[in-house]
Amino acid sequence: MNLFIEQPQRQADHAAWIPHEATPRQRDAVEARADAVTDCGDDSPAGRTGRIPYSQAQQSYREELAYNKKRARRRRWNAVVRVLAFLVLLPLFLVGVFVGVYVLTCILNGASPDELVELLGELVAYVRALAEQVLQTLKN
Repeated sequence: MNLFIEQPQRQADHAAWIPHEATPRQRDAVEARADAVTDCGDDSPAGRTGRIPYSQAQQSYREELAYNKKRARRRRWNAVVRVLAFLVLLPLFLVGVFVGVYVLTCILNGASPDELVELLGELVAYVRALAEQVLQTLKN
């Protein structure tokens, strides 16, 4: 599909600019194409109203262009969602890995389940105190 659809007037202008070094065959092809495009006939809508004739190629190009714009918007939106998901899920993943490694370290050091629950409670209390301290620093 040719995405560079030109209006008949523009193609006629191109036909006027036939290069001197073009072969006779190339010149004939350019002239024939320009004649076919500019000859709309008397019974065509363009002949009656003086407008440019309706073209299936132009319509399909418009539809294709609208589809591509929609697709580009969807891609941009998906990229934004991916970045936001990455920014939210990466810290959560790192916290999960840290807690998992902390629990495994406690188990390897011989902590019983009761001691493990107590150590995790202390960890939560420490993180809460640290967060409150940071918030107080930011307020002042």
